[in-house]
Amino acid sequence: MAKASPATDTCINRRIVLKGGAALAAAGPALLRGGCAQAQPRANRTTALFAYVGAFTTPERKGHGGGINVYRVDPTSGAWTHEQLLEIANPSFLTLDRAQRFLYSVHADLEEVSAYAIDKQSGRIKALNRQSCGGKNPVHLSIDPTGRWIITANYSAGTVGVVPIEKDGNLGPRSDLVNLPGEPGPDRKQQASSHPHDAVFDPGGLFITVPDKGLDRVFVFRLEASPPIASMRSGAACSRSKFCRRSRRATPAITPAPRSPSRPPAASSTHRTADTTVSRFLLSIGATGP
Repeated sequence: MAKASPATDTCINRRIVLKGGAALAAAGPALLRGGCAQAQPRANRTTALFAYVGAFTTPERKGHGGGINVYRVDPTSGAWTHEQLLEIANPSFLTLDRAQRFLYSVHADLEEVSAYAIDKQSGRIKALNRQSCGGKNPVHLSIDPTGRWIITANYSAGTVGVVPIEKDGNLGPRSDLVNLPGEPGPDRKQQASSHPHDAVFDPGGLFITVPDKGLDRVFVFRLEASPPIASMRSGAACSRSKFCRRSRRATPAITPAPRSPSRPPAASSTHRTADTTVSRFLLSIGATGP
């Protein structure tokens, strides 16, 4: 259960904070320059910035963090002041909704995505709820442009999950789960199976790219959404010789979402496989895994 600690008035060294996790500034991005984080306020704004810092917390991860830390960032000096510690296991990747009303997190070595409400004045967060993302060790999450769906990259499970966001910021039950098939890469230690480690929407918000470290492939999906159901349809795959080429439709055992935007999508499956004709993706992918 998440536990919130009382706020402190202690200013901290920003270099130390950066070693503890990834920070998100609630009123502007956090940029790294020379090893320091510099919060960049929007033009003509003097309101405080808030940074949200995740961390590993468990012995298995050699974690020393306590959960999600909230800091107030002075927009003039850049000084960080601790506001809150919300105790929760391994909040390893965080993201904000577009309106910056809610914070969402995945949790290393677990199978969950969690939601938090943000107090605009203090920056403090309050736990809302959690839902299964459908696979162990989710390492990344993205929110679609409509703000209604979360996509998770489940590293250890080799799956990609879709979790709905309700109007009040709470998370609904997972609506889709897709397996990523293929031949493992040459490194038998780090590439024994599928390991998706990101899920990024294209600038237009129509497609989701999922790089897979274990398979040396990049999968491309289209999110077919008609509340309360959303499903992911395999669209294309990337290779070295040709940037993107069309894939076969989803396996016949599963009814794929329709192509026509005027028709509602088929009922989502609870577990599907992305069936593609992708060649091995031969670009360099990070050598260190989550």
